[in-house]
Amino acid sequence: MKAIIHIGQSKAGSTSLQSFLLRNQESLRQKNLFYLRNRRWAGPDIELLIAGLLAGGADLTTNHYKRMITPVKPEEAEEVIADLRARIVKCAGENPDGVFVASWEQLFLWLEGAEHISGLHSFLTELFDDVTYVCYLRRQEDWIASRYSQALRSGHILTLDEHTQKQMSSVSAEERVNLWTSIVGTDRLNLRLLESDWLTGGDLITDFMDLTGVENTGFEPAERTNESFTPENAEFARLINIACRNRKGAKKKTEELRRRVMRSLTEQSTGQDKLRLSPDQVDRVRAHYADENARLAADWFPGRETLYPAKAARADTGAADAGQETLAAIALELLLATANGVPGRAGRDPNRKALNRKEAQQARKARRQAAK
Repeated sequence: MKAIIHIGQSKAGSTSLQSFLLRNQESLRQKNLFYLRNRRWAGPDIELLIAGLLAGGADLTTNHYKRMITPVKPEEAEEVIADLRARIVKCAGENPDGVFVASWEQLFLWLEGAEHISGLHSFLTELFDDVTYVCYLRRQEDWIASRYSQALRSGHILTLDEHTQKQMSSVSAEERVNLWTSIVGTDRLNLRLLESDWLTGGDLITDFMDLTGVENTGFEPAERTNESFTPENAEFARLINIACRNRKGAKKKTEELRRRVMRSLTEQSTGQDKLRLSPDQVDRVRAHYADENARLAADWFPGRETLYPAKAARADTGAADAGQETLAAIALELLLATANGVPGRAGRDPNRKALNRKEAQQARKARRQAAK
């Protein structure tokens, strides 16, 4: 049995890919493609991260690693890996000609050291005849903007400009690619671009399925989730995070309310123009990564003139300096949405039970259609 492991990068369509694989688990099985995600864990295929960290000697009891492996507890780690190994061995024994697929986008960044990547690689090569790692790179200006929404959902308070500068000074896709290839080899890393003119069929899911040898036809589409904020909602989220940090006492209750607000802001952003870097910020980002992108293009995409062709200028939808009226309007929508205990759904019967997964999906679909 061979394995195809999607390792990242984060904020490059990974949630859509994982949604597609999960929704079509049984249909894919009929095509000899096996996605064995254990839905007990919030992180898809988080066991792979734990396998690499453990094999690399990481102390999972430290706060740094405990945050990475949430919701798995350090004392559960060995059991989690043993369970994954058993499921893989059983699947491979029953389907020796099958293809195992897994996706955990944080592997690309969170397996920080060579020893951790080597640990994961050893774990997988003991179980499979062949292992390929797939990584999708996203143009930096889009990646930074999308990552900003995720950072705000996690409680960060930086402005978009501060966040942009921080990302430029700390993240290098080229360095991560070189580290991975130094361990697994260039022949085992399939580096791809999240660019419509490069992807097979111009689509991430179709491109990934092409790698597995299965045509992307007859499957349920991925659910669109984890959307970026609008500029106004992003600024509101940042101010809420600041207020929560400054408020004394009842931190646990405040955090739960903050998370509900973030979920509602995400729902409100569905179908709206998303936050993007300003033209000036884009210019700074592209200048910063120009040499790195040129080297990646030469080494990995020799037929491509430039890694990320410049996009046509669009209206500035960077971080908004939202006025009081805008903030008040957003606050009103949040109050209506959360008044009945369910973020994102105004006017809901307070005696009705919370949305189950299917109802939540249907509600999001209806809001997207209404926004078109």
